[in-house]
Amino acid sequence: MSSTNSTFVTAVLSLAILLTLPGRDARAQDCDAGTRCSDFAELMTFMNTDEQRNPEYRLVQPRYDLPTAVPRHAQYSRACYFFAVAPILEYLGYSRFVPGANYTYNFSYASQDGLASHRGFDAGYYLSTENLMAMSVLWESYYNHCDYDHGWVCDPLSRAGFYQDADQTEINTSPESCARRFAAGEEYGQCDVPGNDYEAWLDQVGNGCGSPEAPCNPTAGSGMYWFANQVMQFYAGCNDMRMFQPHADNYQQKLHMRRVVKGFIDHNMPIPVVVRQGGHFMMLVGYFDLDSTGFPRQAIITDSSRRFSLVPLTTFWNEHDNRSLRELLPWNQHLDGACQAGGWARTLDDASTEFKLCDMPDGWTANCVEDRVFGAEITCEDNDSVRS
Repeated sequence: MSSTNSTFVTAVLSLAILLTLPGRDARAQDCDAGTRCSDFAELMTFMNTDEQRNPEYRLVQPRYDLPTAVPRHAQYSRACYFFAVAPILEYLGYSRFVPGANYTYNFSYASQDGLASHRGFDAGYYLSTENLMAMSVLWESYYNHCDYDHGWVCDPLSRAGFYQDADQTEINTSPESCARRFAAGEEYGQCDVPGNDYEAWLDQVGNGCGSPEAPCNPTAGSGMYWFANQVMQFYAGCNDMRMFQPHADNYQQKLHMRRVVKGFIDHNMPIPVVVRQGGHFMMLVGYFDLDSTGFPRQAIITDSSRRFSLVPLTTFWNEHDNRSLRELLPWNQHLDGACQAGGWARTLDDASTEFKLCDMPDGWTANCVEDRVFGAEITCEDNDSVRS
């Protein structure tokens, strides 16, 4: 594996769109007085009203059939982490949604009888949200040796609802209506046909950090950082997720956070973020309201509702609200040479001592999965004939 990918030359590498659309409509809906837009169309209308202090804003570019990076369907009950991670992997070209797709396989999970096998699970497509959720269960159960000692020590096996029976031996395959999670055009996997059901264990799988077994640091041996940095390096992305949590009253730290936000979005890199005092994961996909130095004062974030929240980057910090940031989770900044000399991430690091995107933990080497084939255009030359 390598931290660069010289062969992936289309779609992913181009800069984010700078949107300064003329003819702004003063009659636009107000996106709940500038706090949350109900959909992408309302967001676009709001961003181009005369009331905006600065008409310049950026969003990561449209990709495939989506206007920007958003989840494929509504979230399972506890799975906000996976709904903030899977769309980024798809956006970067590691996976590709196909309507009605099926991807069926078996995976192991921990039970009080030892490892059990769930057979014939349909995740829809490779690296879908469901595939990542099953992958997390497998790795925590088997590779991470999730043990039972008066209670499971890792998520989601600590939840009784993950199991079909009180003895915690069978995974919960009780039917839940796909209509709760999938709208028309979003169907795949277990929900490839309207009216189908999905298995109830999916509502029990989450991820996070903060327990003794899953501390909130990049080298954790369980939990969300372990999954992103040690599990996913075999499948997709880079092993470089870390936490950037500026102090609410530290101007320099929050200024550098705004630089980081601008750097990621300008280079078409959505960022996982934590809101609601650590209670929810979302994706940061854009920014607006630039100050006199050119750095954004507000960000655009979204989750599986496909609503877009307009989030202050300078005030309203770490409150119990989905519009209140707690921390950024910079991830995949080593892609495409961004941490090499002259790369955009390295340039940000060189300009500040507040937080380093490119520094790796002691003894770690940055690795990125090279194979990003979805969204690329492959051209072959044969005797001066071009065949795509």
